[in-house]
Formats: sequence, structure tokens, C-alpha cells
Amino acid sequence: MNSILGTPVFVTPDRPAYRLPSDLQLPQGFREEFHAWADGFFKPRNPLDDGVIVRDMKGAMHMNPRTFDQMKRSLVKARMDDMAMWSTRTVGSR
Repeated sequence: MNSILGTPVFVTPDRPAYRLPSDLQLPQGFREEFHAWADGFFKPRNPLDDGVIVRDMKGAMHMNPRTFDQMKRSLVKARMDDMAMWSTRTVGSR
């Protein structure tokens, strides 16, 4: 399970925007070829928009993969900025 600052995070995976019905009779290989084309043509769907974080009653956060990656990058940058700030100070200087 993912977590950010000790808070559980559930990442809702993207789903393909379109799939052919499984009961449709098609020539062999056509379904795979069509799905590969559709994945490149249609944007994947996710019930959670980019930048949206939903907190549930237990305090866990729910977000899509792009928002999770952005939050991780932001936290890493904030930590690096904090380390840089503390490393440039010398004891006894004003």
C-alpha cells in the first residue's frame, strides 16, 4: 500500500476508454489490434480528475496515478529544499 507522510493512499488506476464487447465475433487478432489503436486514440478514463484528492471516513486519501506522482515529486523537492536551507546555515552566524 502507498502512503504519504504516514497517511494511507489508494491510487485508482486508469481504465481504457473503450473496449469492444467480449461477445462480439471478430477475426483473430482484430480485437487486440483495435484495442491497441483505441488506447492511443482515446484518453484513458479515471473517476478522479488530475489534482483531485478524496479523503474517506478513515482518513485515507484516494487519487489517480498522475496526482500521486505529482505529490511524491513535490514532497521530494520540499525535502531537498529543506536540506539545502539547513546545510547553508552555519552555527553562530547571523
